[in-house]
Amino acid sequence: MSNKGIYKKVNDCYEKNFNHTQLIERGWTKSLILKHIGDACLKLPNPMFPNHRVVKFYNKEKVLKLEIEIDLENLIKEWNEKRKKRDLKRIKEKIKKLNDRKKS
Repeated sequence: MSNKGIYKKVNDCYEKNFNHTQLIERGWTKSLILKHIGDACLKLPNPMFPNHRVVKFYNKEKVLKLEIEIDLENLIKEWNEKRKKRDLKRIKEKIKKLNDRKKS
């Protein structure tokens, strides 16, 4: 298939599908994609950069349905809260180590 053919096919896919980047922009993480959506329903060569990774497409209907089923918005909020707590704990540990070094 020529680059023009690939380019047209990729453009046509955007009507019925989300690409990987669009999912990330919607709040999906790589692990959530793997866990809930699974593998891409369609993979096409990258029309702009043939030597780069393929363009992955995920069915829009399936994604929108899953976002409601798994309550993606609340999952993201919970994940962000856990991340903040984890980051705060790491910062406190680093401060403690620095203070312990100063005392030595």
